[in-house]
Amino acid sequence: MKKTNDLHSDKAVAARDEDAFQRYAFAERIARAIAGQKSTDSLVTGIYAKWGEGKTSVLNFIKLELENEPDVIAIDFNPWMYSADEQLLLSFFQVLSVALDKPLKGKGENIGKLIRDYAGTLGVLGSTQREGCF
Repeated sequence: MKKTNDLHSDKAVAARDEDAFQRYAFAERIARAIAGQKSTDSLVTGIYAKWGEGKTSVLNFIKLELENEPDVIAIDFNPWMYSADEQLLLSFFQVLSVALDKPLKGKGENIGKLIRDYAGTLGVLGSTQREGCF
């Protein structure tokens, strides 16, 4: 007889077949709402719950669904990992430039390269502004 372990980690799940708490349908509706957004205004979505209640799993499911959307690029970025504004800005623009490293439709520009080129400048501006020199 095969021995099984009844203990499970609190690690977030990332695949539909791992969804023991039926969160996938909820995440799927959120992904459809994001992908169906017609406005050019920015969109902020918050997932609120207590520690260990599945926020990261829901985010993983949303990203999984958004991978099927050709006009959506989902980017993982955790701002809580950075203590300084300059680090945060530089890291954000590096992650963004990697994700967007594809030509713009109908343009000869590469947006990822543009962001990489200007990320250093923005980081410098952020640090000088904080020091009162800007």
